[in-house]
Amino acid sequence: MSEDRQVNAGAAREWIAGHLKGMAGSNGLLQVDPTLSWVDLILRERPGIPFPACKHLIIQAALATTPRPNSPSLDHKSTGYSGKDVRELDLSKAKELDAQLQQRLAVEERFSLQTELQALGVWHGFRHNRAKYPAISRVIERHRPAMLRLKNRRDRSPNVSELQAQSVARYI
Repeated sequence: MSEDRQVNAGAAREWIAGHLKGMAGSNGLLQVDPTLSWVDLILRERPGIPFPACKHLIIQAALATTPRPNSPSLDHKSTGYSGKDVRELDLSKAKELDAQLQQRLAVEERFSLQTELQALGVWHGFRHNRAKYPAISRVIERHRPAMLRLKNRRDRSPNVSELQAQSVARYI
């Protein structure tokens, strides 16, 4: 058992059940409590439950008689979602993004970086955790000066408010 780790209840119960088999009087204990539900509780730090001394003795005997190299890992291993590995996705989508940005910048077509990343299917993940997408971040940083030049260009097509102002100015 490692310090500051939860106990794997199933492994702890199997370990104690293996030690109890063949011990004098253990058949009665296993018949009364076949699940050994108390084992994982007694191995926790400060469970707040008073256990009989015989259960403490069983645990102490199991710990004392198990050689260290043969002792099982009783640490709890989470089986839940651990997050997806996006390294390969990052590298492949960075190449695609680089090609798209080069194409758009070559024809001086205005675009939204968000739209480009949405089209690649990585906007949501990139938006929430850019550190997981270092290759995409490098591509964006490499093209940022050209994207800013394109964005700040003065000869861009007029927007709706500019068109409205021009039409009003004609009638004045």
